[in-house]
Amino acid sequence: MKSEVVKVCPFCGQSLSLGDIVSRANVEAIGMMFTGDNPGDNAYFFNHVCPGCGTTFTVPVEAFAHLIEETIPTQLLRGTDECDGHCTRLMDLEECDNPCQNAPYRRFLVRVLRPPRDPTPAR
Repeated sequence: MKSEVVKVCPFCGQSLSLGDIVSRANVEAIGMMFTGDNPGDNAYFFNHVCPGCGTTFTVPVEAFAHLIEETIPTQLLRGTDECDGHCTRLMDLEECDNPCQNAPYRRFLVRVLRPPRDPTPAR
């Protein structure tokens, strides 16, 4: 896992690596959506959950491309009839099965960055 800094928290200034984000060390994934008009303008949104902070920040999904173990399609379906619109709604945490370049990133979000939490309280 890369240890290079991919984000500096815009509020508290803490440096965050991909390892910090994937291990969920003081980071909680919120969702994923487009932040612009280009295919590369897709980002994951996170909350920095540490004392004195709590800000929200984004990281481009491409920063995680080398961690995705499936083939990433070249076709972008956003805005087409085949698109279910998951990437247009930040809080939408449904997986997408379309042959779209965003679908593997969405599955990575749901399965790795924001897996279901264990409902059993810690003892």
